[in-house]
Amino acid sequence: MNTTDAMNLRNLRAWLKSWGKWWAAQEAGMGYASVSITYRMMQTGQLGIISSSDKHLYSHGADSITPPDWVASMDKMVEQLQPNQRQIIARRYIKLHLISGAQKRLLLTAEAALLSR
Repeated sequence: MNTTDAMNLRNLRAWLKSWGKWWAAQEAGMGYASVSITYRMMQTGQLGIISSSDKHLYSHGADSITPPDWVASMDKMVEQLQPNQRQIIARRYIKLHLISGAQKRLLLTAEAALLSR
């Protein structure tokens, strides 16, 4: 989000949606594999070769995620919220859960807290 734009609820929600999409895309590759690591290693041992899709099984280096500045800026704002507010923001904007009832009030409170920063 451009810092010269007036920050209102509409702009905040648009920024949160973009932020959530960015983090959801980062998490998308971190799910469980369709084939277990043990089975893949067994196949690799039987075949005696490592296919390109199996090379990650032998890499012990951690990949670091370096978010863009605008994502890091929103991260800092969200980190300052109360734990239940951080959770509801993540549920709504990263996990895309539908929010209703008392959770909707909590979400609005969290958004208002972000607007006040």
